[in-house]
Amino acid sequence: MRTALGKWILAAAIAAIVAAPVMAQGPGRPGRGPEGGPERIEWMSDALGLSTEQEHRIQEIATKYRTAETSDRGETTWKARQALDAAIHDASATDADVQEAAAALAAQEALEAVARHRMFVEIDSVLTEEQKAKAAELRRRRPEPPDGPPPRF
Repeated sequence: MRTALGKWILAAAIAAIVAAPVMAQGPGRPGRGPEGGPERIEWMSDALGLSTEQEHRIQEIATKYRTAETSDRGETTWKARQALDAAIHDASATDADVQEAAAALAAQEALEAVARHRMFVEIDSVLTEEQKAKAAELRRRRPEPPDGPPPRF
């Protein structure tokens, strides 16, 4: 009994130690700063030393890309992802059904990628050369996804 309890306590302590840096990070993905909105701009301002004018301009750009159209696009992508998952797990679906659902999701993700690229280009135009170099360095230092394909199930 003591051994099982001791192992459980040890496992909980290890989990707490491993999770602490991630939890302390705050919102957003580990090593990447906040996901979006005012927190993201504040993070960018601190990291890049933005002026008040630059912060304001970047906020305008972010607001422009956070319209009803982008919200609808996100909703459509989410539904396409659900449809693909449903097709994958439907024993009566054909390969063509799965391919069609995958193609619909890919098309939506391509639209989102282009919109993110356009926003990046606009934000980049607001930055000084020094800030662009710092931003590039921050992107190089962020955690990369693991090499190779995801593990098989």
